[in-house]
Amino acid sequence: NGTTEYSLPKHIDCEVRVITKDFFLAEFLVEMPDGTRVPVEDERINYREGDSVKKTELDPTEGENSKFPQTKEYNGVTYEFVGWYNEADNLIDENEWPYKPNSEELQNNIVTFTAKYVPKTYNLTITKTLSGNMYNANDTFEFTVNYTNGEEKTFTLGDDDMSNPISIPNGATVTITEANAEGYDFSVASITEGVQYDPDKNSVTFTMPANDVSIVIDNKKDVDIDTGVFLDTLPYILILGVAA
Repeated sequence: NGTTEYSLPKHIDCEVRVITKDFFLAEFLVEMPDGTRVPVEDERINYREGDSVKKTELDPTEGENSKFPQTKEYNGVTYEFVGWYNEADNLIDENEWPYKPNSEELQNNIVTFTAKYVPKTYNLTITKTLSGNMYNANDTFEFTVNYTNGEEKTFTLGDDDMSNPISIPNGATVTITEANAEGYDFSVASITEGVQYDPDKNSVTFTMPANDVSIVIDNKKDVDIDTGVFLDTLPYILILGVAA
């Protein structure tokens, strides 16, 4: 390297990649819940252009010493390992392996595959009940469930109806809103133990825990019944009774 008695030997303390236009490098990274990307050791392989990439042998496992466990806790949320994504951020199906990169993915001669952890989902079910002395058993009510960046489900429930299970990521803020309930008082009759909720006039909000949630929403309609007896005429009625 041109060393003389007046200069020191030179070397490079870094990784050197030598890639020709006829080859490309496939690398595998794992995106952790905090957003950091961890390379999968020994999973960076050169392929000849036109070849398909073999899936990494990495299989998430459980256990305290597992680098990439199947499930992982982070900031109170349970995440699960879902699989490998291509550079277009599309989840690669198992039957797509070995994977053949397209021309766009090969532009830089490096094709990156990223495995991700996403919040684990749990089921929410809603049951509708009616109470009071004047409710109509044939009344129906429209429900809207909002969660996770604008996700929304709408459906209609009547007395003693139950919704289909709704799959919601734990850690998501869930808001259940009811419509067509004029004349009824909205209330949460029951909810899965441990779930903290914030009720409003016609809605309820809570954070989806790492377990299924069942909630019963009751609508009550009470009306004072007229007995036909006025207190200001009661003394006269009693006098007539005595006279009789």
